[in-house]
Amino acid sequence: MPSQPLRLPFGRGNNLWADPRPIDDQLDTFLAYVRGADFRAFDQVKARVYRELELEGEWTAAKAEKTNEWLHEEELRHMKREKLPPDDPWTAVLDELPPYLAKVATIGAPSYGSRSRWTRELIRALAELRPREDVERLMDHWVASRPHVSEDIENNVTRALRQTMKFIASHYRSLGGVPERVWREVDDAVRTAYARAEAWEPGKLRATAQGGTLRLEDLRKTAFFILRRFYGKKKRTLSFHHDKYFQRFTGTNTSRQVKRFLTESGTWIGFGRAAVQGKRSDEFTLRDDLWLAAPSEPLLYPLPSGI
Repeated sequence: MPSQPLRLPFGRGNNLWADPRPIDDQLDTFLAYVRGADFRAFDQVKARVYRELELEGEWTAAKAEKTNEWLHEEELRHMKREKLPPDDPWTAVLDELPPYLAKVATIGAPSYGSRSRWTRELIRALAELRPREDVERLMDHWVASRPHVSEDIENNVTRALRQTMKFIASHYRSLGGVPERVWREVDDAVRTAYARAEAWEPGKLRATAQGGTLRLEDLRKTAFFILRRFYGKKKRTLSFHHDKYFQRFTGTNTSRQVKRFLTESGTWIGFGRAAVQGKRSDEFTLRDDLWLAAPSEPLLYPLPSGI
């Protein structure tokens, strides 16, 4: 098993880890593996992933997300996060990013052929944390000021900046903002239900059978990002995979309690069809007068701190 799995394209800066052979020979090795029937290397990699990530049972969306983060960490394991000056605009956001993205935010694109991917990864993460104007400002600074390993930036930084703004616009088109009026109503419903449960029904806030308490801020985040999925998909009725959406902020094995709390916190979301054999997703419906936004309504993308 190679210390770093094979990857394409085989171009400048992309090759087998510590392999001194010409790139054509490395490509031949890759093609021979793909065309062959010896899958022991894949089985070894799978076993290593399950072992190192302590995964058990069937494959789920949560396991996929955890594995993806692990792969990113492995790819950048030998690179160090640089210390930024206090006046760098990224200083205030670094600690809110996953460690591997914080590295990229300080060092720039780490290898030839990776700029677009890391640009999109940073945009996706920032859109969860900051308003769009801040995302644009941060990404503009990142492209222009970091020591990137990128032919595009070396040859034409202006073009790379324009493309970055296009990536941001594309991401926000697919995102779906939550109308401010809707979030105010839902947030009030969640806060009221939480206060009522604290006073009269503390069992509703029990995170798992083993104990623990659901936190108000985690439930608010869950409600907000569920709303954003409705608006992003432009559908009033959606299926949600429980471990990907309902326990994203509250932790493993909490989805049942979170679903119960949110569907009983008001009339904003209703439980439709339960998961059936062959489908691990439950169906939920947004209240009819909430799911469409007026053209001029202000939309929220990250969870607002002041609302």
